[in-house]
Amino acid sequence: MHEGLIWRTLFKNSFDPSAHTTDVGIKAEFKKRCRLLRSSVEFIHGMRRAEQDLLRLFRTLIIGMKAESFCITAETDADDLIESSGKLVGLDEYDLYTSRNQAAIVSYVKQGWRTNFLTEFLKHHPALPSILPAQLNLGPTLLQVVQLTLSYLNFRIFGVSYQFGYSQKKVYEEWQTAPVFEGPWYNIPNIRFLLHVVNFFKYHMSTMGEHTLFFPYGYLPDFFKPGPWEGKLQVTTEPKMIGASWKGCHACLPELELARIRSGPLGIQHFMDFFEVEQSGLFQALELRQTYLLQTDLGPLGDLLDLLTPTRSGTPSTPINLDLMPYVQFEGAGFESGLFHVIGRLHHVPPQQRIPGWQRMIMIKYYRDEDGLIDDQKMFGYEGCVTPGSKMIYGRWWNATGLEPHSDDSGPFMLWNVPHNGDVAEVIAATREDLMDSDEIEAVDDDPHHPDYSPPAFW
Repeated sequence: MHEGLIWRTLFKNSFDPSAHTTDVGIKAEFKKRCRLLRSSVEFIHGMRRAEQDLLRLFRTLIIGMKAESFCITAETDADDLIESSGKLVGLDEYDLYTSRNQAAIVSYVKQGWRTNFLTEFLKHHPALPSILPAQLNLGPTLLQVVQLTLSYLNFRIFGVSYQFGYSQKKVYEEWQTAPVFEGPWYNIPNIRFLLHVVNFFKYHMSTMGEHTLFFPYGYLPDFFKPGPWEGKLQVTTEPKMIGASWKGCHACLPELELARIRSGPLGIQHFMDFFEVEQSGLFQALELRQTYLLQTDLGPLGDLLDLLTPTRSGTPSTPINLDLMPYVQFEGAGFESGLFHVIGRLHHVPPQQRIPGWQRMIMIKYYRDEDGLIDDQKMFGYEGCVTPGSKMIYGRWWNATGLEPHSDDSGPFMLWNVPHNGDVAEVIAATREDLMDSDEIEAVDDDPHHPDYSPPAFW
């Protein structure tokens, strides 16, 4: 067999198709990747040569994933993939949608003896020099960006959660101290804060002794747990609608404890977090769809969304220029302890460390009374970062009663995309149909420019 064909076959069996076209280039790339994936790397701050080499390879593998190499695509009917055991057909041992590039990353990071990539979140090593490299102060490092991009693995390959008390304090900080997004256009994700959110939920889902999320998460079928994206990450300058079905949860603290954790020393004392799922045993289920409602149709909800939408000057005082700040708008309904409704927007976020696919989500969660009218005394705002591939969302919720664009009554949340919400989705749909039958609310399915379009009574 021709030597070039051998190298091409080895490469094809191990990775997604490469940009290299020559036999020499494919051979060199294959040997380089294999050498790095056999190396043992301890991550400290992501700036050493060995760390950077491996992180650059991870980035290359992430960006280079090809849509045709995934064993399951977004168009696949999930019901056809479920065996009687409740697992998805054709996946790897961790039940993940996977391409060959993705499989190579998973194979490496799950070997805890080879690397601490997952287990050492936000690590500050005592051996670090007193003056760190200047790059550490120039925004998120490649290590942090890759960790957040692959954060779904933390909920599949459980390891040690790094200093939970440290993350617990960080996720409850006020929005002024730890914003989810920074910059005048709100398009620079605060990746360190978001990694704390990941670490916070990872701890609760993997720690049986906390008696919070460990058992509800363990009872979830495999295909309802966080997983990787399907398909190639697209480089775009426009926002994109996310998936329809989601699960998630949020955490909160009583008012007095919230004040204590914010004023106390960093990570010294642990506080008892409260989750709605502890009462119901079920994670929040959310069903979304794109909507074309105009701002004038949304009433005060639209005004609040406008306050959260970045403008030319970065302040709410300047009228929104949709040519400069395009967004995709969505609506939906969900079920937690009861039925709730949401309206929100998605904004494009530039690539981070050359990895594309990030978005900013703003969402208002509200409830309707028995007459179908919005309960203005029970309303919550959400601001989250959609990670590449649109499968995971992390961020902060706050009490938006009174249509407040920010509030000190806040905490962390996470959402993850699932193939469907099963019976819960049917409950949501049935309850919404009952509401839509009332005189106060009209169903909206079409573009507002359609001749039969009629906006709902949102207020």
